[in-house]
This record gives sequence, C-alpha cells and structure tokens, in this order.
Amino acid sequence: FPGISSFPYIESHLTIDYHKAYGPQKLYQSVLLDAPTLRLMESFFFNECHNLDTLASNLFISLSTLKRLIKRTNTYLKQTFDCKIDIKQFSIVGNEKQIRLFYLKYFSEAYDKHDWPFDDLVSESALEDLIHLSAKQLDAPIDYSLLHHLKIMAGVHLVRFSQGYRVN
Repeated sequence: FPGISSFPYIESHLTIDYHKAYGPQKLYQSVLLDAPTLRLMESFFFNECHNLDTLASNLFISLSTLKRLIKRTNTYLKQTFDCKIDIKQFSIVGNEKQIRLFYLKYFSEAYDKHDWPFDDLVSESALEDLIHLSAKQLDAPIDYSLLHHLKIMAGVHLVRFSQGYRVN
C-alpha cells in the first residue's frame, strides 16, 4: 500500500503512519479490492468468466484454491445474505434483495467516491442527472454523500436488472 509512510513497532503495538493524501479509509479500500473473496464476488457481478478454470486464472489462484474459496464464501453468504455461488449456473443465487444489498455494501465501501465501478455498463453522469432531476421534482435536498449512495444503489440495480435478475 503506497500510502503508508512507516509501520513502526512502538511499546507493544504496531503504528501506521500515512502520507498526507492517504488514510485508514484508503487502506481499507485497498484491502477490500485485493481480497480474493471480494474479487471473486466482483467477477460474478460483472459476469467476467463462465467456467472455473478461467475464473481461477483471472484471480491468479489454482482451481483447488478457487473451490475452497467458493466453499468458504458460500458459508458467509448463506449466513449473512441468504444467497450463494452456484457453480452449475455460474452465478449468485438466492434472495435477490439480499444479493443486491451485498453488492451495494461492497461497491460503497470498496470504491472511492471518485471511482465509478460500472463505467462500461451505466453512465455515471446520466444517472447523476436523473437523481438530481428526481430530487428537484420531489423538493428533496441531496448532499454529496447521499448522491453517491443513490448512484451506487441505482448502478447495482440497473446492472442486475440488465442481467435478467428481478426482485419479486
């Protein structure tokens, strides 16, 4: 992580010193973006692969490691979001609302407010214009944080909808 200037051991604990442009949020985001489980989930979201061999290759892990990762991930997904990775359908299956909630949380936390994770799929500026227009029609003030949240939420919904997933 380039934002850490030093990592000294001081009186029985480690301290992290950051460069001015970085901080704990950037470190947290870099961990999320590099975590194998979350990279796996992002691959499924964007339909980047359609077989285990290609997916393992894209994630730079072995096929056996991928299978263990899917098993571990499924345990967490089932307990927390009532969904799982189905390797026969090669998709995330389960409660669609919970699947979208997972992705809303992931994209909100993993990507900086200045990074748009859906570049090739959803126009950020068009979505932003739609949100501003809706807010104006409803006479509802929107700050930057709420705007970011609504854009990510709409982006997740639009991508999942375009892939054929529907909420009952």
